[in-house]
Amino acid sequence: MLIKLFFTATSFFLAVSCTAQENVSDSIVRWADKGKITWQEFTVKDTNERFAAESLTFFKANFFLKDDSVFCQVITYLNKNQSWRKPTISENDDYGINHEQMHFNITELFAREVRKSIIDHDLNEQQVKKIYMENAKACRAFQELYDSETRHSLDREKQAFWNSKIERLLSNLEAFKEQFIFIKNPWCKPCWKDQPMIAASF
Repeated sequence: MLIKLFFTATSFFLAVSCTAQENVSDSIVRWADKGKITWQEFTVKDTNERFAAESLTFFKANFFLKDDSVFCQVITYLNKNQSWRKPTISENDDYGINHEQMHFNITELFAREVRKSIIDHDLNEQQVKKIYMENAKACRAFQELYDSETRHSLDREKQAFWNSKIERLLSNLEAFKEQFIFIKNPWCKPCWKDQPMIAASF
């Protein structure tokens, strides 16, 4: 018998708030180690907002229970429908899209922190949820600090500093980029590394 549970945490980046995510569809871009987002994935929006663009990214945890084994999948996404740019932003603005990419990378950074905590400890479901929400809160604070110090990308020197910082932090957690995790439990014998995830279930 296979049971599937999930919960999510989300944040608006550039202007930070919480919102609910329900379905993963064509409007969602999945974070990829080699992939980069583009302005084509942002809705053009004529607005009086003081920022030129806004991206919404989030990480999501799915739990899979099969027999006595518990698996978790933690994935980072960008919501295209709720990420926007002003018409004045050119699709060739590489500097601007890099700023948004760093927001996406920050979200992946904290998804890796969640995976690391799950792998390193024997946890029950409530403990996993607690770690998840703690990292969601820390992610929002880190996003706000990033925008504050770079002045939403206007400070090019600070932007370059943060580019290096984020990439370094991601690299430090390279071992936890795998999105599928086996959750240790006393009735479970196989390790998630020794048998494939139940791919048909996703």
